Amino acid sequence: MDWFLLYTTRNYAEANIIKGRLEENSIEVVLLNKQSSTYK
Repeated sequence: MDWFLLYTTRNYAEANIIKGRLEENSIEVVLLNKQSSTYK
């Protein structure tokens, strides 16, 4: 199975809400967090 980008956001909470909705519908989700923890 190939991966593809479905949605992009800078808000981690929003990403988790969308992830939950997709998983409720049996859609496999992978979150990729590119935020550097050194620049908070």
